[in-house]
Amino acid sequence: MLQFESLSKPKIDIESFGIGANIPPINQVKMMDEDSFEHFTEEWLYACKKNNYTSIKRIGGAGDKGRDVIGYYNNGTVDYYQCKHYASALTPSEYYIELGKLCYYTFSNEYAIPKNYYIVASNDAGLNLTS
Repeated sequence: MLQFESLSKPKIDIESFGIGANIPPINQVKMMDEDSFEHFTEEWLYACKKNNYTSIKRIGGAGDKGRDVIGYYNNGTVDYYQCKHYASALTPSEYYIELGKLCYYTFSNEYAIPKNYYIVASNDAGLNLTS
């Protein structure tokens, strides 16, 4: 004859799982692909900075000239956001390429000098860039 033992309550609260795994937001950002990270940045700007700008536009991808998202002010000035979605922290050599693009395209008048230029890095900036 089969004998069954009493069931005890699991050590993990199954109801806290909801749908899918509970992944911290910063890890969700790191798991995004490059395009999703650019969309995320655009949505973040709209949610958090929309009062600063008259419009926000994503132009990321090949040929963006170092500007993935642009925030437009009502006086005609702009802020540029360059997204960098790398597996590790942003290094000086990776940053200098983007800074070079900004210098080149503003000097050649292909686009306006921004009020602010932001590098949005999914895995932060390395120590050499932050010190």
